[in-house]
Parts: sequence; C-alpha cells; structure tokens
Amino acid sequence: MEEQRLSMLLADVPDKRIRVSHIHLDQESHPPHADRMRMGTDGKGTIESIELFPGIELSLHRYLAGRVMLRHESVPDVIEIHHCRYGRCGLKLRDRESLFLGEGDVFIQTLEQGVDSECFFPLGYYEGVNLQINLRLLDQKPPAILQEAGLDKDSLMGGICPEMRPVLLPTEHDIDHIFKDFYDKPEHLKLPYYRIKTLELLLYLSERKLAAEKETSGYQLDQLERIHQIHDYLTADLTRRPTIEELAREYHINTTALKQVFKGVYGQPIASYMKEYRIRRAMELLSGEELSVAEVAQRVGYENQSKFTAAFKQFTGEVPRDYVRRVRS
Repeated sequence: MEEQRLSMLLADVPDKRIRVSHIHLDQESHPPHADRMRMGTDGKGTIESIELFPGIELSLHRYLAGRVMLRHESVPDVIEIHHCRYGRCGLKLRDRESLFLGEGDVFIQTLEQGVDSECFFPLGYYEGVNLQINLRLLDQKPPAILQEAGLDKDSLMGGICPEMRPVLLPTEHDIDHIFKDFYDKPEHLKLPYYRIKTLELLLYLSERKLAAEKETSGYQLDQLERIHQIHDYLTADLTRRPTIEELAREYHINTTALKQVFKGVYGQPIASYMKEYRIRRAMELLSGEELSVAEVAQRVGYENQSKFTAAFKQFTGEVPRDYVRRVRS
C-alpha cells in the first residue's frame, strides 16, 4: 500500500518536520520557491525542489500528515500547477472554501491566489508534484521549444490560467501520460525527464484552451467541519453503524450534502469508505500478537465472522488466518 511505502521513505524524518532539498541550475539561480515559504505540519514530510529552467521549479512532495501549512507572500506572474499522485489533498481557496484533489487530478492557480495556504490530507498521506512557473523570469530566457511555439508570458498566462482564476482538471489519460514520468526516475535521469515532460505539459495546457473549463468551486468551511466531525464519530467506534439519516439529523446537514461532501473530501461514499477503513484497521490489529481473528472482527464492527472473512478477502486477496500467519511470521 502507498501509505506503507511512504512510511518507509520518510522513516528518518523527525515528527513535525518537513525536510527540504534543492537542486540549482547555477550559482545565479533565482532563490527556490520552497526557500521563501514558512512551513509547518502535524506529521512529517519531504520536499525535493529542482530548478528546471530559469523561472521553472519542480517540487516533489511526500507527506504522512493530516495537514501542512505552506505560507508565503503574494507573488505576481507565477502559475502553480499541482498534481496528486497518491492520497487526497484539500487546498484552501478564497471565501472560506476548500477544494479536494484526488489521485490523478490537476489543479492550477496563481501564487497571488495561493497565499498562506493550508493543505489537508484526509487519508493521512499524500504524494504529488508541484510546478511553479515564474512567467516574468521565463520570458527573459525562454526554452527554445516555447519560442518556436510562439508562447510568451502573456499567452502562457492566458492559456494556462485564464483570467487568473483557479482551474481543476479531473484525472484524464493525456494528463496522466505526462505526469507519470515525474515520479520514480533514476537520479541521473531526473533532470532531463523533468525538463522534457514540463515543456510537454506547458504545450499541452496552452493548446487545451482552459478558458473553456468551468470555474472550480469548493466546499464551505462549515460543511467541512461537520464532515470531519462525522468522520471522527464513525471511526472512533467501529461497532457503530448509524444510517445517513441519523447522521444528518445529529449533525444538522441535509442527506444530499452529507453524501456529496463526504465523497468530495474522502474520495468514496460513506459505506465504501467505512468498509475499507474497517479492513485497514483490522489489518493493523491482526499484525499484533494478542487478538484472535474473532476478536478483531468484533472490534471493527463485524458480529458475523464469515462476513468479516469475506470482506477481508475481497480487499486483501487472502483470508484473515492466512494474513495472520504471514505477517506474524
């Protein structure tokens, strides 16, 4: 599972810390974006920042956390492109709204909009790429390919971030094809791959005519607070199985909004999310030495052990007893 892989990658990072590393083009390079931010987290993470061209910086982000604070000053003429590889990421927007990216989603905004941002990770982990494009610096010494395509500061801003409004691109094949090569490359191939794929991305987005995209909208803060409270209630005691109607009455939210916002935040309908949550928790409990399969089944809300076994096998591909023998050995 991706959470376990990230846990191994971040094993040497202290709690409450974000470890940042930089690769610069030369001594006269513009200070990296990560150097101009104030950071904080309730978990831990890493940011690997690489300057690709004058004015273009790529950052790979990995976190095991519930939230990360990335605070910086307003910067004109800078476009920020986020891509979510694993997990889910909530980004604060204007007007007390938040928008959530799922796996494969791409979000574009300007750094004038993304000031003092907080990122929320509802699943407790996240891996993704962030591109910062300083159009003013890029215009001074643009890569030859962009010059050949006739792309300058104004045409890039107008094509990629029209009217300086945020844009969300749900996962799609063309975007995935570009972004998959930003990850897991050998050290000696990273810089050439990142340069090629970044230029491909800019050409693709400028041709895509994002002005035709619908303006993105988020969830209101009071809705999110209720959904987080509902999530905490459901996961605190897995033997509870309230209905949607009962939750809606208890937390003063209509059933339609409850279902829509929960899925928007956590990526799945409540029933599917809780089924998976129960099995993940069961896997943790079964990895210990003290509980039997029957005891674990009861703790995660299954009174019928055969139903627990069927659900466990559907999710993991093996029955609980085989899982216990494998992990405890």
